[in-house]
Amino acid sequence: RRQTMKTLTIDASSWAKSSFFNLNQKKQSGEVKKDPILSKSDDELDKDGLKRKKQAQLRFEQEAEIKRLRETADEIRQNDIADKIAEKLAKGEQLTAQEEQYIKQPKYKHLYDDAVNVRNEVKNYENQIKNARTDEKVQQVLSLAKKRIHEESKAGRVKYAELLSKAVLKVEEKYNNNRYHYKDAKGNLKPKAEQNENKKSTFSITI
Repeated sequence: RRQTMKTLTIDASSWAKSSFFNLNQKKQSGEVKKDPILSKSDDELDKDGLKRKKQAQLRFEQEAEIKRLRETADEIRQNDIADKIAEKLAKGEQLTAQEEQYIKQPKYKHLYDDAVNVRNEVKNYENQIKNARTDEKVQQVLSLAKKRIHEESKAGRVKYAELLSKAVLKVEEKYNNNRYHYKDAKGNLKPKAEQNENKKSTFSITI
């Protein structure tokens, strides 16, 4: 069954709305302030004071937990954006200036490096497939690529394996959709460019 790959696009408006650039999120994620009463010892407080201190401690703990959850959700959103940009890069697709700036942040260095290395590796597989003249040769190349995915996963390089898997899948889909070749009368694979040239050479005008 053929699958349709979706291309990631991050326009200016969605970029501005993302948590990474949201000033309100930055304000909300500031330090949780402690009620001054929490700095007092129990011996300094009367019964009402102890009650207020207990309530203040509860509020402080709740606000700290909300802050932690917000920061966790914010980090997940940021990482999700980075993962999608890395996938796009690994597939050899063109990044926008904003996407490139985002993925090149120091905290995503390893992800960026993995995506670039996957892109280069898959480009090699793609060139071999383009030059193949039989389905058997193409399947050999794809089998080699899938073996590499298994090796990377087994070695614990899960993110690299994931990016490689998605990039190889795109190449395989392009092959299955006859984006690289056409078959001649004998069933041999011919470069798509040759088919286009043949169509031009057989074109004639009847007067």
